[in-house]
Amino acid sequence: MKKVWLMVIVTILTSITCTIAFLKIPPTMVLIMEAFGVSLTVVGLTMTVATIAQVTVSLPFGIVAAKIDPKKSMYIVLLLGFLGGVIGALSANYNILLVGRILDGACFGMASIVGPQIITMLFPPEKRGLPMGIFSIWVPLGMLTIFNLANPIAEAYSWRGVWWFSSIVIIALAIIFILVFRSPPNANGEGSSQSMVQAEQGYKSFILTAFKSRAIWNIAFSFFFFSFLYAVLNNYYSTYLVQEVGLELGTANKIYTFSIIGMAIGGIITGTILNKVNRNNHAVLLTISLVLIAFCAFFQFQVKS
Repeated sequence: MKKVWLMVIVTILTSITCTIAFLKIPPTMVLIMEAFGVSLTVVGLTMTVATIAQVTVSLPFGIVAAKIDPKKSMYIVLLLGFLGGVIGALSANYNILLVGRILDGACFGMASIVGPQIITMLFPPEKRGLPMGIFSIWVPLGMLTIFNLANPIAEAYSWRGVWWFSSIVIIALAIIFILVFRSPPNANGEGSSQSMVQAEQGYKSFILTAFKSRAIWNIAFSFFFFSFLYAVLNNYYSTYLVQEVGLELGTANKIYTFSIIGMAIGGIITGTILNKVNRNNHAVLLTISLVLIAFCAFFQFQVKS
């Protein structure tokens, strides 16, 4: 069991590097605008193309992921993140930067699939709540890291240093992941994950059933609205604090990290609750969370000082 949790921890740390790769823009947005002489609207494309790549890649990858060893999938994820950082760091113009951002988005989208897939392999259904809750901190911890380190790195090495930092940490965690992770012969102690068994017995039928599931589409739309609020807050709040409130970039990034800390704590608490609450009440918990997020997101942009 210790080896299993070690693999979970390494998977989380590896996924955090993908968050760093994806979210390099928000804490450096003002610097990118100055470096390339573009407006706030234009620089927003760096997140737009990355998000489009994330969505475009996630669905087809999610369909084929059950047929691929998660370890190999993670190799692909990390390669995309590494190349995205290198291309961005070496970009001579804004268009080349966008190419790198496409790879960053694909990396992030695929990481969100591979991580839960690994946990599904390592734990039986009744024990996945806590590891899934702990895994959920991969995004807030990645945000916390990049929002606090981007400013000092950029001051020392310009915004390009942030891109190099992203690629370096990806390589470092890739090496650790290769050394530590071993795909178990029996996925979660039950032979293999349910999704893989279904895939072997009738994969096309399994996928069709998933697309017809009302519950899956309800969850998808719920997370669509969540992601919309998250994207607005995450991508533009630091810039808002700089341009509208008049704060320095480093201070603005540090202020935003308070919400990130809340995300990390909330993820762990929610994971614990999910293990104790009846599955029929999980939808209620999701609804309460979405209402609280909408309420807080609205008032964040009412701050004037």
